[in-house]
Amino acid sequence: MKHLIIVFVLSFVSLLVHGYYFAVTDQAIFIPYIYKIRDPSLFPDDILFEQTSATTSFFYYAVAELTKIVDIQLLFFVAYLIFQTIFFFGIYLLSKTLVANKYLAYASILPFLL
Repeated sequence: MKHLIIVFVLSFVSLLVHGYYFAVTDQAIFIPYIYKIRDPSLFPDDILFEQTSATTSFFYYAVAELTKIVDIQLLFFVAYLIFQTIFFFGIYLLSKTLVANKYLAYASILPFLL
């Protein structure tokens, strides 16, 4: 449990260093898909939604349903925190397995803070 808390703290520090930006990179594509699923009248005749990627992912439909309950910005932010913590914990576990030293495993997360 102590390891998870330390990894979570490092994830939070990473958030403080990097910050969080809504609707940049791949989110710029995800968000219109999600809005279009929620309201099909949006973006009429936009060829972006004719691509197969617009309808082949369960992710868009799941998030569209969740946005009926939670604001999309809050949902993406919480998901960012959860997945970053899982990623950091995975780096920690992999490093601990490879080097058999928990302190070096913690140190392996540090480059991701930069």
